[in-house]
Amino acid sequence: MQKRIKPAFKSFLPGIAWFFVVLLLLCLPGNQLPRSKLFAIIFFDKMIHVGCFALLVFLFYWPMRQQDGRHQYLARLCMATIIWGITSELIQKYFIPYRSFDWFDWLADSTGVLLAGAVLKRWPK
Repeated sequence: MQKRIKPAFKSFLPGIAWFFVVLLLLCLPGNQLPRSKLFAIIFFDKMIHVGCFALLVFLFYWPMRQQDGRHQYLARLCMATIIWGITSELIQKYFIPYRSFDWFDWLADSTGVLLAGAVLKRWPK
């Protein structure tokens, strides 16, 4: 039986970079958010949340996709990312000017996490 080599730290750099991009975006004061006609599309904001958090899960899971125990890792990753979603809403409520807590943003974050988790769980090794 061949022993698998654990992924190198650098393979997680895309996930770490995306985490900080999302952090930067959530820390923008509400009056500095970009204005665009796209935001007039119904639920466009929520679609962005779904995509951002799905990508976060994907980028942190991808280096582990061939490891034994990858499904347990994916479950822990999904739980941590859902917790990060609600934490980001609390950060916005208490620390970022002109931003507020939105349960529907957290629901969209969690939806992205769970969609990515469902797809990746079935992804071939």
